Amino acid sequence: MKFTISVSDAARHTITLATLEAYVLGDGRPRRTKLETLGYLWGFSREDSKGTTHFHVDLMSLSISAKRSRNSVKPNDQAVRLKSELMDRWAPHLTLIGDFHSHPYENLAEVRDSSGFEFSDADEASFLDDDFLWERANDQPIMRNDNLQAGAGP
Repeated sequence: MKFTISVSDAARHTITLATLEAYVLGDGRPRRTKLETLGYLWGFSREDSKGTTHFHVDLMSLSISAKRSRNSVKPNDQAVRLKSELMDRWAPHLTLIGDFHSHPYENLAEVRDSSGFEFSDADEASFLDDDFLWERANDQPIMRNDNLQAGAGP
């Protein structure tokens, strides 16, 4: 299967800002920094005449109610359903096409040791619980993880 993914500047900026805030400031509680965060990706997809599927991410919606820690982030299943209902009415040309979450690391060496560009075992296991996302994204969701490290910019 061939595919391309494009991300609007607005979506890229909001993803970066959300992951940076969770990493640097956490959830506002003392000693709760370098937290993972999660958001939903809204956009559209189409298949061209050569069989390539093109995804376009237009915007990101941060999941404020997700349960965050340094090592995981668990979505609130009600949040994605609530947001999907609103988006169906507010922006029917966009659909839920995926999600993203951050993986905060202490330094670049830790990112390299973790193969930071790949999904973790926990990430892969969580895909089995994302029936709503898979259904809404026509069985082709975009699932992305972003890696942040101490001392590095987005």
